[in-house]
Amino acid sequence: MTSRPARRHRAGMAVHGRACDVTDERAVGSWLQLVRLWLVALAANLVGGLVMAAMTVVALPDLRTTAAEGDGHYASLGVSWRSLFLAVLGGMVITLLTRMQHASDDLGPKLVAGIAMSFVLVAAQLFS
Repeated sequence: MTSRPARRHRAGMAVHGRACDVTDERAVGSWLQLVRLWLVALAANLVGGLVMAAMTVVALPDLRTTAAEGDGHYASLGVSWRSLFLAVLGGMVITLLTRMQHASDDLGPKLVAGIAMSFVLVAAQLFS
């Protein structure tokens, strides 16, 4: 049994002004691989967030009480539909912000997107 070589075709996109070749390989992963990917991403995000929070509290000791007061609010929300939906909506706003900022190379639109999405997070109270 021989393996089929990957088909190559010209893509309709360009990288740095040049057309690029795209390999059309039909790689199909299993559900187990998908679950593993999501679990590794979740663990890495939790560890990264914990490390950043620890570095912030150690580097800025005066911020410790303010951080503890702010975190108490999120801990009091508990595990509920409301906290889940607020997290999903907040994540959607952050994802939209990221997409909008990557869509432009100019500083002006990036600033507008950052300010607008910050306003949406605060005005819609997606943080509480």
